[in-house]
Amino acid sequence: MQNYRNDLPTANTPFGFGRIEYFSAFIVAVIVIVAGASSFVESIRKIIEPTTPTYTATTLVVVIVAIITKLILGTYVKRKGLQLESDALIASGSDALFDAIITTATLVSAAIMLLWNVSLDGILGALISAVIIKVSPIDELLGTSIPAELQPLVPGEKVVVVVDLNYTE
Repeated sequence: MQNYRNDLPTANTPFGFGRIEYFSAFIVAVIVIVAGASSFVESIRKIIEPTTPTYTATTLVVVIVAIITKLILGTYVKRKGLQLESDALIASGSDALFDAIITTATLVSAAIMLLWNVSLDGILGALISAVIIKVSPIDELLGTSIPAELQPLVPGEKVVVVVDLNYTE
């Protein structure tokens, strides 16, 4: 797997390749937020207009296998991302782990439906969607505003602050 962060600048890329990691991690973060938002909308629809879900043994087996697969995949990808210092891989691994949580909630909802004939699909979906949106890595990737002490004293003056997130002492 290629880690472009450490590649030297070339004629076509005079500032190097370091930003490709941030850009790809940002894309993964946006995908996570869009997935969380669309899931939230669908969950609210299920709360407003509830439907009775049906589950078969085959469906439950597939869900259990999916949970195990997503946990293994997410752990592996996130570990590799930490090892390679790749924000994109870390974000992708986190996404797979959150997906495992969503799938586990689906399994819990199915078990409650089968045992007590109570459908929690909409409520659990809305809660999980809210958590996914809240813990998305977008804030870490975009950063925070400039502290007041670094802002200029003269109104209207512009300050450009460059922060190297890869800097180590």
